[in-house]
Amino acid sequence: MNKEASVLTPDAVETRAADATAEAVEQSIAAWLRSYLADLLDLSLDKIDDDTTFDRYGLDSLASIGMITDLGNWLSYELDAAAPNDYPSIKSLARQLAGDDKVRASYARRLGV
Repeated sequence: MNKEASVLTPDAVETRAADATAEAVEQSIAAWLRSYLADLLDLSLDKIDDDTTFDRYGLDSLASIGMITDLGNWLSYELDAAAPNDYPSIKSLARQLAGDDKVRASYARRLGV
């Protein structure tokens, strides 16, 4: 896990993601997911690892749907409820979503870019 990335908040990363490049959006989504899981599980950010699977954190299907719905709201884009099953870690989900042109475009619109 990249320690620098683990302490970034989604808002802090948004500044760097203003150009909505895949890498910047991936970092922003990963930061959002870290923050979400830390909040949900009452853990510090440094206890959240990008490679650990969501089910290892104890997220059942209902919690995963809640997470992906909240992430979709944050991105202003409707996400597939199965995404956490198909991409079961912060790293894989953030990378997959950031690789989607429609997600990046929605993210850019959200930022007013």
